[in-house]
This record gives sequence, C-alpha cells and structure tokens, in this order.
Amino acid sequence: AVEKQKIIQAVARCIHSSLVELIISVLSKDNGHLHE
Repeated sequence: AVEKQKIIQAVARCIHSSLVELIISVLSKDNGHLHE
C-alpha cells in the first residue's frame, strides 16, 4: 500500500508540473495576444 501511494504521488507530481507548465504557456500566449 505504501509503495502504491508513493507511485501515485510521483505520478501526481509529474501530471501537476506538466499541467502548470501548460497553463503558464497558455496564459503567456493569451497575455501576449492581449498586449499586441
């Protein structure tokens, strides 16, 4: 159970970090268009 939890946490971190990067890039693009 502990190993499963660690794996789930690791996967969650990977998904979270890539989601954050995706959101930041989308926001950056939106801001760029707004400033233009």
